[in-house]
Amino acid sequence: IAYVSTENYWNAASFITPSSYLHFSTFQGETSADISFYFKTSAPDGVFLENLGNTDFIKLELKSATDVSFSFDVGNGPVEIVVRSPSPLNDDQWHRVTAERNVKEASLQVDQFPKEIRKAPTEGHTRLELYSQLYVGKQKYC
Repeated sequence: IAYVSTENYWNAASFITPSSYLHFSTFQGETSADISFYFKTSAPDGVFLENLGNTDFIKLELKSATDVSFSFDVGNGPVEIVVRSPSPLNDDQWHRVTAERNVKEASLQVDQFPKEIRKAPTEGHTRLELYSQLYVGKQKYC
């Protein structure tokens, strides 16, 4: 189950099976993006959202029961930010995720844990160029 914020409205979606997902138009976050949502799950891992380009991508996922990852590539090579919780996040309780990206830096925060911040690469591209649909709640592939 996830609650996603879009333009100050919260929308709810429930994913009953591992292969359940929603898809939307291409994510429009070329130079900046603010993504926030609540989730609750008992699954050990899974993809919250993903959008791909030719080489660029943006992805938020539960990598393990304790790790949330925000990764992207704007043509400079992949950047990954991970927030590790001291206790499992797949505890069927609500957890808040906030991810932000702009041309200077990216950040990820989960619940009240310290925000993790990464500076943007100093050379290369700054625009996120995506072409596929935005998938929300997609099954994690190994």
